Formats: sequence, structure tokens, C-alpha cells
Amino acid sequence: MVKVILRDDDLSIYCDPKDLDIFFKASNEFDEIILSMVPFPSKQSKIGIKINEKIEIPKNNAFIKRAKELLQRDNVNLSMHGIRHFGYGEFQNQIKSSEIIKAKKTLEDIFEVKVDTFTPPNNILNKSNFYKIADAGFNRLFSAFSNWPSERPLNYYYLNHFFRSSFLALKGKKAR
Repeated sequence: MVKVILRDDDLSIYCDPKDLDIFFKASNEFDEIILSMVPFPSKQSKIGIKINEKIEIPKNNAFIKRAKELLQRDNVNLSMHGIRHFGYGEFQNQIKSSEIIKAKKTLEDIFEVKVDTFTPPNNILNKSNFYKIADAGFNRLFSAFSNWPSERPLNYYYLNHFFRSSFLALKGKKAR
């Protein structure tokens, strides 16, 4: 049997609560819904505002309340989608383990759920960061092949990263 999963990327606590409405309906139609959240969206990303992780995050905003309600459904899960979603391939660069752990803990504290799925921004993840993610307690890497010509042109660079990330995910800890 094939499992049908719907994933939405680039969500953050600064989104409009109405952005989640479609997922309440979708949770009745799909096997699983993955909400891929960016813990500390940078102002350089499409979803960021002028904040960083040093500013207090509002725990009771309307988006958070609505997302918590959605996350109570058995087939809805929260995924960490990078840390700041800065640039094209944030996780092609070296990320400190402490940053990954802090971002994961922040999402878990805000939404009061376990976060064990990681979705790399733009499906780009280097080998070193893959192991840091596994060591931080993530046990699922959710990657997908997508081609948005204006945003992610289908080229060697994108395909290379996609296949390398997928291979790492399949090999898992055996590759160390």
C-alpha cells in the first residue's frame, strides 16, 4: 500500500493562522500531513521578518494556537525545516550541532509536540549535517523532488544535491 503524504514548507510562527485552514480538511484525505516549520526565519528568506532567535518568541499568538489544534490530529506531524532558511541551501554549509538542537527544542517547546522529522530547505543537506541531525534526535528525513523553474531550475546542481541527500537518508547511520 502506498502512503500519501502532504508536506507544506516554509511555515513559521509569523504566518497567518488562515494558512492552516486547508490542512484541517486535508488531514481527512491524506495519510499524513507534514507541517515543515522554520524556527528562526531570517529576514533574507521569503518568510522571514526582522527577527532572530535572540528575540522572545510569542508563545500564544493565533498561528501557534491554531497549529497546536491541528497537531492534535493523529496524522499531522511537525517537521523542522532548517533553522533560519537563509539562502538557497542553508544546510549545504556547516551548521553547529548546538544550533540544530536549540532550534529543535524551540519548536518542541512552542508547539508542545515531539519533533523527529527534518526537512532540509531546498532538499540540500551535506553529509556532516546529516549526522548532526541524526545525533540531535531526528529519525526521519523528509525530502522530495520538486522543480519550480523560477525558484529551483532543474539543473545538475539541484539534482546532485537531491540524489546525494536521498542516498544519505537511505544509508543512514551505516554510512558513518
